[in-house]
Amino acid sequence: MNAFVGVREQLLTQEQLKELLQSTSNQPNYYFLRWPHKVSGIVEELPEEFPSPEGQMFNGDRELRWKQQK
Repeated sequence: MNAFVGVREQLLTQEQLKELLQSTSNQPNYYFLRWPHKVSGIVEELPEEFPSPEGQMFNGDRELRWKQQK
């Protein structure tokens, strides 16, 4: 297994983040989203209220996390 940790210098727009999450793999993806007042639990589809201030997408080979910068 090759591990990689990266940070993106330029912030993504909401649309760019959604496109990135949906284009990362042809495997089933799972999402765990966090808001100040709730968490989504593990879900297979991005909810209507996406984006969340922070969350993660994962599948059998990768994980991608995001956190909103203030």
